[in-house]
Amino acid sequence: MEVLPPAVSAYLQADCLRERAPAYLLVDRGGRLSRVGGHYAHYGLPDVRPGDAVEDKADFLTGLLPANDAPVHIPLIHLGQERYADVHVFSAPEGDWVLLLDASREARRLESLQQKAHEVTLLRRRQARMRSQVNDLRKMLADKARFQDLLGRSAGMLRVFQLIRDVAGVDATVLIRGETGTGKELAARAIHALSRRKAGPFVVMNCAGLSDSLINSQLFGHRKGAFTDAARDQVGLFEAADGGTILLDEIGDIPMNTQTRILRVLEQKEVLRIGDTEPRRVDIRILAATHRDLGRLVEREQFREDLLYRIRVARIDLPALRARREDIPLLTEAFLHRAAAAAGKPVDAVSPDAMRALMDYAWPGNVRELKNAIEFAVIRCRGAGVEAEDLPPEITDRPLTPPPRQEQDPASERERIRDALRRTGGRREEAARLLGISRATLYRRMKALEKT
Repeated sequence: MEVLPPAVSAYLQADCLRERAPAYLLVDRGGRLSRVGGHYAHYGLPDVRPGDAVEDKADFLTGLLPANDAPVHIPLIHLGQERYADVHVFSAPEGDWVLLLDASREARRLESLQQKAHEVTLLRRRQARMRSQVNDLRKMLADKARFQDLLGRSAGMLRVFQLIRDVAGVDATVLIRGETGTGKELAARAIHALSRRKAGPFVVMNCAGLSDSLINSQLFGHRKGAFTDAARDQVGLFEAADGGTILLDEIGDIPMNTQTRILRVLEQKEVLRIGDTEPRRVDIRILAATHRDLGRLVEREQFREDLLYRIRVARIDLPALRARREDIPLLTEAFLHRAAAAAGKPVDAVSPDAMRALMDYAWPGNVRELKNAIEFAVIRCRGAGVEAEDLPPEITDRPLTPPPRQEQDPASERERIRDALRRTGGRREEAARLLGISRATLYRRMKALEKT
């Protein structure tokens, strides 16, 4: 059968079909193809041949053959693989049928939409893979930048990490020096966690602002009746740390007579409770931390020289945050996730303006001040990202002048305190927060400055 029905021939020659890529299939009454022509490959039929069963090669046409000779038009048949077509069925000579596939405007629009949807799906899959790769990379970098509870990728912090590894393997005393808020206690905890004493207790004694009698009672303990309020025996912190490590934080504030007793603990490994006559053996490692220049305190006769030599067998100097600004984004991200989880808020980003402000600030309170600033910003934040206006005002106004060394001269420190009090309207608690120190530390420093 070589002749197509006149209606089919006229339809194929119409100008409107030039962009529609029509195709036709002649099907006998047994449902087998006897002839194919036109752009049938466009419809996903690249391998059809005369004699093939329609159900095998074009299953989407199954059931479309009419029961009579009347022409049938079925619009927008889904052919598979994002292909659509209008299907026209004509009666052909000798009782066969002609199936005409026509990519109409609507069919082409659907094909275009399907193709775009497919491209969007592929793009989303690619983005998901990229996000997964970025998250894996971030995790890998974060793991490399995390050392125990310390964070940092800067050269200064990497040196600190290595020093901690070195001193953790021995049982020598270590002096950890650094400004307020640099992480001295975290460094001490890392030393303990990596040492042979890690299964033992880790005890912290903050020596700042304590009276002579109180610090002696807490460190060495006392017997019942040793003084008026000694209603029972009390174990001191040196005994409580037996088998482990004790950190004497702010050791530069310890009174001179207490320094003498600590020296005995270091030399003889024994403690004498207040009111007791028999010393008690202790197996402890002593770590000390300070933000002060102990050498200058020795010159002023405010710190024992022999004690200084005993506690700084090994020493670790923690850099100020302004000296390792490249770690600020890393620390900010860690504090942001922690603060957002604590506040139950979906905050997961910091705007470029806010990050610029964080990078430009002097950070007199160091890492502790940064942590507090991020917590403050998360509380104020109304969206999914921290903006510059969410940060504490001292960060977005102007930076405080940072201290040039670990211990400032009295005139410089007095000016910093006055500046903080002036900016907070005389409110000491807010001034202490601005300086990155506790309120008790601010009171103690103000009192000390009154004497100079």
